[in-house]
Amino acid sequence: MSRCVFTLEARADLRQIHDYIAQGSPANALRFVDRLEDHCTRLADHPRMGIARPEFGPDHRSFFVPGTRYVIIYRPTGNGVEIIHVRHGSQDLRRLFE
Repeated sequence: MSRCVFTLEARADLRQIHDYIAQGSPANALRFVDRLEDHCTRLADHPRMGIARPEFGPDHRSFFVPGTRYVIIYRPTGNGVEIIHVRHGSQDLRRLFE
């Protein structure tokens, strides 16, 4: 079975997304973060699904979550993926890797 491992930074990103959405609706925040996590897990089964992003680092890829403006930045591993960040697509993602 493929594995999906979240870095501490990715976990912090998910908490921040949750907290922001929870200001308006705690229930929606939980559902939305669950949806993001589900897509991360799917990436473990299909690690080449995203776009190659060599400007972020070796083997880094990005995947925009359908129906949202959020992007998952990850890298394939031998047995799945490592989720590096989950961020809003309007952010300057390159700054995360400077």
